[in-house]
Amino acid sequence: MWGEAGIQFRSNLLLAPGAQIQLHSHSYDHVAFINHGLFEVDEIAPDGERKTYRVASREWGLDLLQRVLIPAGHQHQFTLLENRGTPGEVLCMWGG
Repeated sequence: MWGEAGIQFRSNLLLAPGAQIQLHSHSYDHVAFINHGLFEVDEIAPDGERKTYRVASREWGLDLLQRVLIPAGHQHQFTLLENRGTPGEVLCMWGG
């Protein structure tokens, strides 16, 4: 984790398909940017509404989001689906 220009960054590396950033939430909004890999995201809003969707880095060539906003209080989990031999990376960013 590091900070620059008033922004906090955390790089999350997932080594193999099936690896997860476990379900968790934060007290602040943050952006999750996919630097490498194809991921499934599970998101649960404070009111219990659930969403599951996919995000991917640009080289996958899919019509998927490369970054998502995770609102404060939303539980979220990232599961690596494909990585093509290179660790999957989710880079999280928030105001610091």
